[in-house]
Amino acid sequence: STAYSNKAKPSEYSKYVDNARMDFDRALIIDPKNTWALIGQGDVNTWLQRHEDAGHSYEQALVLDPLFDLARHRLSTLYTAEARKLAVAKRWEPALAVLQKLLGDHVPDGWVFDHKEAYLLRSDIYKKLNQPARAIDDLSVVLRVEPADTQVLLTRAKLYRAQLQGHLAKNDFDRACMLGSRDACRELP
Repeated sequence: STAYSNKAKPSEYSKYVDNARMDFDRALIIDPKNTWALIGQGDVNTWLQRHEDAGHSYEQALVLDPLFDLARHRLSTLYTAEARKLAVAKRWEPALAVLQKLLGDHVPDGWVFDHKEAYLLRSDIYKKLNQPARAIDDLSVVLRVEPADTQVLLTRAKLYRAQLQGHLAKNDFDRACMLGSRDACRELP
């Protein structure tokens, strides 16, 4: 970690990563249900750019302890980054498949904040695929846990307006304006 933060060359810290990998592998041989060792194994695989293996380790930790917030956060970060790369390459369907693994059909409200970037990314992909209702649904999930996010309110308002749902658009523009968004205030009649 110190070598990495000092911007050392990968060759300078690869020994440490290899040692960590071996330590976590040994820990899992001793105790295959050790969630902390699974997190460590996932982190090492993330460092080694083995994203599928990293995701598997984090998912295993969550199977053992569904309330393990650190595993959920690491998995969210990993899958969101993977989906973002696919979206940048305009590979919408694979990006949605990755996000679906993370978001599924329902995410408890307590975890939505950790998944906010994933919801926003999926909403953006839905907009690009001309699926505004799904984009609005994802933005609404974010607003349920973060109702004062003016950028999300503004984005949803524009989608409502494009769908000819003027009353809902006006409500979001009003709310964002009251929260200090000048862009939202300019949109009001």
